[in-house]
Amino acid sequence: MQGKALTANQIEFVKTVIENLTKAGVMDPSRVYKAPFTRLSARGVEGVFQEAEVVQLISVLEDVWLRAVA
Repeated sequence: MQGKALTANQIEFVKTVIENLTKAGVMDPSRVYKAPFTRLSARGVEGVFQEAEVVQLISVLEDVWLRAVA
């Protein structure tokens, strides 16, 4: 998301991802479709970001997840 102008909801979403990663060190990528992420949109990440950004965000979370469990 670096270098992009984010909406208020997108910033809040990213902050929530960071908070979850800070607390647990990892985050199952599927969580972006569940609470607390659904408080910004019932569709979770897909209601806040465009498709390409969703793919990018989930890819980053998967990478973190795979590195943590390796």
